Formats: sequence, structure tokens, C-alpha cells
Amino acid sequence: MKSKILFLTLWLVWPMAASPSVRETRPAEMCSIAGTVYYASTKRKPVSSVWVVLRQNAEQKGQFLTGDDGKYYIGKLDEGRYDLTVEKTGVQMYRSQINLPQDNKYDISVDQRQTGTRRSR
Repeated sequence: MKSKILFLTLWLVWPMAASPSVRETRPAEMCSIAGTVYYASTKRKPVSSVWVVLRQNAEQKGQFLTGDDGKYYIGKLDEGRYDLTVEKTGVQMYRSQINLPQDNKYDISVDQRQTGTRRSR
């Protein structure tokens, strides 16, 4: 009886001991960034209908159109350095570099004069 228990124990435990650890096989955790876009002059008035865009090595990795509350969220991002821009009607209103996961909460203050439409010539 003891030999059967020992055999079953080894039979069940051996594959787990021989396989790589859970940490080694688990994919890297994905990051996200969230925040609110505000007007600088009015101290906390949210900016609606602007694009928050993330690029890494000039390749777009995510974008979000703010709602009436000025909030944005971009998920499913790898760790690393990103260029963050706020854009409206072809005009870049803001630009910064961020590092994920450290900068996962990032509020943005923009100049109200830059939110108008761009005129064509």
C-alpha cells in the first residue's frame, strides 16, 4: 500500500517538478494608461473630443477619443517608453514621453487656444 501511495505521489508531482515554473511561462503583464485632459487656463475644465495617441518607435500603439468628461484610457500596452500626443483636427496640442508602467495615471493640461480647428490654405 505504501509503495502505491509513493508511486502515485511521484507520478503526480514529477511532471510539475520537471516543468518550468509558472513565472517562466507566464507572459509579461500588459500595461495601461488613463487620465483626464484639462484646459490649462481654467484649471480643471475637461477637454472633450480630442485624441490621446500613444506611439512607440514612431508606430501607433493606441488611441482614445475623450468624452465630455475629458477622460481617456488605453490598454493592452507593453512596458516601455512611449510618445504621448493630444491631437484635434490635425493639430498637435500636447506632446510628452511617458514610461509604462510608472506613468499609468497621467493627467494632461493643454492650452485652450490650440483646440480650435485648423484652417486650410
